[in-house]
Amino acid sequence: MEDYIEINRAGLTKLDNGRHYEYHNNVYDLLHEVDATKIGVPVEKITQYKGGIDVEGQINRESQASLDTQRMQKADEARDRLLSYLFGMIRTNRFSPEAAEAAAAELEIVIGPYCGIQKIDVDQESAAIDGLLIDLREAKNTPFLTTLRLTAILPKLEAANADFRKIYKTRTSARADDKELPSAKAARAKTDAVFDRIVFILQAAYYSGASPIERTLIASIVKQINQRTQEIFDKYNQSLAKKKAAKKPKDPTDPKQPKEPKQPKDPKDPKQPKEPKEPKKPDGEKPKDPKKPGEGGGSGTPGGGSGGGTGGDDGDPDIHLPEE
Repeated sequence: MEDYIEINRAGLTKLDNGRHYEYHNNVYDLLHEVDATKIGVPVEKITQYKGGIDVEGQINRESQASLDTQRMQKADEARDRLLSYLFGMIRTNRFSPEAAEAAAAELEIVIGPYCGIQKIDVDQESAAIDGLLIDLREAKNTPFLTTLRLTAILPKLEAANADFRKIYKTRTSARADDKELPSAKAARAKTDAVFDRIVFILQAAYYSGASPIERTLIASIVKQINQRTQEIFDKYNQSLAKKKAAKKPKDPTDPKQPKEPKQPKDPKDPKQPKEPKEPKKPDGEKPKDPKKPGEGGGSGTPGGGSGGGTGGDDGDPDIHLPEE
């Protein structure tokens, strides 16, 4: 048998609140199940250890109250959906022919004061649902509900309202019990300090071995504590690895290939410019073609007289002198 024992208690500060509580609760069970005189740990110290563990358990239940708040929200959403369905069916059937329209008209009067209760405070909504169910269950409304096939919705709404109240009550009770609790950090430090003291006492008792100490019993307890430590840290490391893996970014997908640029369209043929028009004279008349040389105004001799001779063109241009 070894002269000295060692208890592995390193890393307790790394554990979350739930694992920290479970670890110490398991160690307490090992100590509580044996005769305290045979392991050298005073009963008062074991009781003090249990008190710190219980405080941690209450703090964990405070976290449970937060879960109850989430459950409350879901329960409230469930009854809101049923109310919306009930009100919507009645309004929709106001436009139905014959009996359905008449039944919807009667029920619309009943639900009038309750329209919009889904948006009021949750406590007020619970009371309003009770009133709505009482009014709809009056005997005169039964045939109208039957006509619109809404009779089955009433017990469902009643059950949803009761479920909400039950969760609400549980949360209120948890909050009332946890008002005087210390912070989780302070409670854990206190529990760890008592545990360290117990570990020191066990080691000293094992080393001394004075009667009525049973070293084999202490060795067995220490072995189980170390095994429990190994198991809980194995789970802790597995959980840590999963969280790290979840945070790793996924492999990037292949980037999309850029699209080819569009080819420019063929330019249109430019229009041929129009030929310029001839300029007009100031009076608007077009210029006359000039006469060619040799084209006279008739036959005769120069000077304009008539006489002998051939009267032909001598090749000289006609010259006209101005008259005096």
